[in-house]
Amino acid sequence: MEHTTAPIQWISPATFVPAKFHTMELPAEFPGSILFCPEQPVAALMLLHGAEGHPALWVQGLAAYLAQRGIATLYYAWYGDTEGLPPQIIDVPIGRAMQALHWLKAEFNLKTALYGFSRGAELAAIIASIRARSTEFPAPDGLILHAGTNVINIPLSWDWAASATPYREDMLKFDYSVKPWHWDDLVDAVEVGDRIPIEKYPGPVLLVHGAEDQTYWVGQAGYILHRLNGREGQPGLVRELIFKGEGHAFSPPAEKLMREAMVDFIVNQLADAC
Repeated sequence: MEHTTAPIQWISPATFVPAKFHTMELPAEFPGSILFCPEQPVAALMLLHGAEGHPALWVQGLAAYLAQRGIATLYYAWYGDTEGLPPQIIDVPIGRAMQALHWLKAEFNLKTALYGFSRGAELAAIIASIRARSTEFPAPDGLILHAGTNVINIPLSWDWAASATPYREDMLKFDYSVKPWHWDDLVDAVEVGDRIPIEKYPGPVLLVHGAEDQTYWVGQAGYILHRLNGREGQPGLVRELIFKGEGHAFSPPAEKLMREAMVDFIVNQLADAC
């Protein structure tokens, strides 16, 4: 359906005229996922929500914001309360997400970036490091890690009904042999505690983190930056944005700046036309 609603006022300056876009559901193999498609896209991006799971309405709002700026944006649902999706962060199929990214790139024939927030950033980093070594599925053309981590974390899943903790209580005592991610051909970085070999990804990267993040320590961004700066050859640009006073989720003013930085990164690094 056609969307003509103006963007939230604090997101865009008054002079900004949002581009029209429409939404469409993806093929059945990608349940819950939604494509936000502008009339004349200049680049494409796939968004990965965090441990809150699908439906992640704030991530869908981000997708709408980006589509209004000419970026074909795929909100990809990788786990959550929808038939066909894993109900918990256990054995989440990495291959399906890689296929969705491949579908997006083929659909528009544009340079395509990958964004992830929190656990979604963990998944994005895994995909980028794998795809950099894959002949079947090439690496994304750009990578945005928001509150990311450089290691595989425990398979805790969100529980919206919880009173004391946002995570499922039955997962607080977990078996370390349980794997959050799964791919048949993946031979590294799937065990809890394993480091993600992000330095294998050669493309441009935008790192975003809150300085007061109590979920994933801001030092994680430093670890990732160190690995990226040590890449061989002629790797892409690396930009790090640390927001003072911000936690895991950002305040509206910081969210506004982050969104603007994302658009700037995508347009300058990927866009075929402006």
